[in-house]
Amino acid sequence: MRMNRNYLNELLFKAFEISSLIWLFHKREDMLNFFCEKVSELRNCVGVVLKDTTGIYCKISGDLVNCVYLNWEPKTIEIIPTEKCNCRAKYNHDYLLIYPHSQVTVYIFIKGTPCEITLQILKEIIFVLSRALDNLEAKINLEVAINQLKSNLEYFYYLSDRLRNPLTGILVATELKEEIETEKAFKIIRDCGLRIKEIVDEMEHLEVSTRRTLDSGKKILLLWSSPSHHSDNF
Repeated sequence: MRMNRNYLNELLFKAFEISSLIWLFHKREDMLNFFCEKVSELRNCVGVVLKDTTGIYCKISGDLVNCVYLNWEPKTIEIIPTEKCNCRAKYNHDYLLIYPHSQVTVYIFIKGTPCEITLQILKEIIFVLSRALDNLEAKINLEVAINQLKSNLEYFYYLSDRLRNPLTGILVATELKEEIETEKAFKIIRDCGLRIKEIVDEMEHLEVSTRRTLDSGKKILLLWSSPSHHSDNF
């Protein structure tokens, strides 16, 4: 099927608009609602549904909500013709396109027969959505990692300050060894040593937590530097 030139221009412009603006959102819900809104503006699109881990986002008529295929999450891209659809609104659309991704599953109800170019552009738009979701999740995780590192650093300062008291106790006990009983001095040193051990154990646990946070940050930076993350589709 040949594509109308005006519709191709409309589709390309919509693809450019989505791929340019979707990166500006700071909330997952806003990003998914924006995608639904923009794709639903296409003249041949009669409905869009996004099934995400945070919920379902849609821009469709009431009858399409009951489509049985909205309960299906295939492993590969599927194109469902109207004759296989048993929803009450099947006469409002000719095909249902299902695009599964790791981040989100996209359902697009199409009026008319989509050509190969249409399917490819829609696929690329959904790929951009998936990358934008990855990017947003990475930003959130990086902020969490940075805040955790700041918290750990502050706690390191706190623990180092706590070390001063038992160390002072040990120094005082050794300096006053002539004035206090030996057994009492040993007790003071032992008690201070146990307190130091507790603090060192806390610092060791904090070191493990800090290393895990750093490893998480490295993974995020590797994701951002990977070629697939920075691929330019339009």
